[in-house]
Amino acid sequence: MPSIDPMIWVGIVSPVRWYDPNRIISSSKIITVVCAHFDIEQSKITGKGRSRRLVEIRQIICYFLKKYTRLTLERIGLLVNRDHSTVTYSISEIGNRIKLYMEVKKEMELIESKLI
Repeated sequence: MPSIDPMIWVGIVSPVRWYDPNRIISSSKIITVVCAHFDIEQSKITGKGRSRRLVEIRQIICYFLKKYTRLTLERIGLLVNRDHSTVTYSISEIGNRIKLYMEVKKEMELIESKLI
């Protein structure tokens, strides 16, 4: 059986296909940077709030946690106090918005520049 390049494999099983094992960022740094960018308390990320702004910030955190950590969807869910299926939806939703809206893409690039 032929071996599959790990970078291709990650692209098959995950909506975030640019995972780079050489560029790992801690989950605490990702959460801190994203919360600081949006001027929101970190405790609100794990809270029960469902305002549109808060949901979008959580989705962005999930997106970057998947992109820059080796955490499973379940573990990411624990960090934001949500189910793994919500994490999957969040990652997909942000990925779609990046493709559709230039302003979302630019904001994500700005946050990413603060992470790296």
